[in-house]
Amino acid sequence: MKTEVWASLAGALIVAGSSAARDLVVSPGGLSPQAALEKIRAAKARGDKSAWTVRVKGGLYTLAEPLVLTPSDSGTSAAPVRWVGERGRSVFAGGSAIGGWRNDGDGVWSAPLPTGPDGKPAFFEQLWVNGRRATLAKSPNERYHYIRQTIPGIGKRGMYVHKEDLAPLAKLSKEKLGRVIFRIWWSWERESNRIARMDADKGTVELEKDFLYDIFRWRSQGKETRYTLENYREALDAPGEFFIEKGELLYIPREGETLETVRAVAPKANGLLVFRGDPAKGEIVRDVTVRRVGFEHSAFTPVLGDVVPHQSGINMGIAAIQADGAENLRFEWEKGQVTFIIQDLDGYDPEDMISTISFKVCVTRNM
Repeated sequence: MKTEVWASLAGALIVAGSSAARDLVVSPGGLSPQAALEKIRAAKARGDKSAWTVRVKGGLYTLAEPLVLTPSDSGTSAAPVRWVGERGRSVFAGGSAIGGWRNDGDGVWSAPLPTGPDGKPAFFEQLWVNGRRATLAKSPNERYHYIRQTIPGIGKRGMYVHKEDLAPLAKLSKEKLGRVIFRIWWSWERESNRIARMDADKGTVELEKDFLYDIFRWRSQGKETRYTLENYREALDAPGEFFIEKGELLYIPREGETLETVRAVAPKANGLLVFRGDPAKGEIVRDVTVRRVGFEHSAFTPVLGDVVPHQSGINMGIAAIQADGAENLRFEWEKGQVTFIIQDLDGYDPEDMISTISFKVCVTRNM
């Protein structure tokens, strides 16, 4: 049977009662979300059948890694596991705050970079400043550059472009040119790549790897395919753009932003909440509700040269909320409830039923 995941909006959820109920309280200065999960897991391992409610007090809970629920953390229809926050105040976040800002003049601010897992200054493609997404330095600032035609024999990585668009790259060192991101924009998806070599005078570019598609698959020759050039210092020229250089974050502030009030966050955790079943073994995470808990700043840095070849990035592998092998998950936010339900349709092998269960909710701000 084919398995699909349906999302629907409904009214407030009414949870069936059970003969026993137990509560835990999570707070910024007390029990952490991970510690609460481990307490429930330990109790269930001892045979506990209670309905559990984790009350998440208002506050920002910074996660270095996702909160992972497995089949052993499941509830039942009569005794679900619920995580209940305070409206608009309880937030699970996966970002690193960036401080130490200073004004370097010429309209540019700078701050020291946070440290990555390897102990070196972090690199990231996402930055949020005062609740607004910043843009990695890119050219052009608005719209796109355009590919004129492909180079015969290397049509998935070689191309002719407008010579003037390459002019800012002509004086870059080989090292700096190798860090430039060449981002191609298909009709409903994008791919990222690096420049292997270029000739600004001839307007030719050859990339490190082939793209998944022929460059003009979605547009005929003469109807130019779109691209942007990102991640080089010379492209840092517009408010709201940022660039990383020599262990420092450079940023051009937007109108009204001040050093005294700036709040900058770089997403760090690859995902915030994961429901991890094992569909091949029939091990499913069941009957979990998340109510009034917000999610912020989940990182996603695609590997350059890799692709996102399907609409909506459904194979991206990382999202703020992820599930594989799960049933009866409910998410309630201020404007409604999202319920994920397994729906069986005729015409498919029953053995496929749970092997295809997967959904991801891409969240970048508190919902």
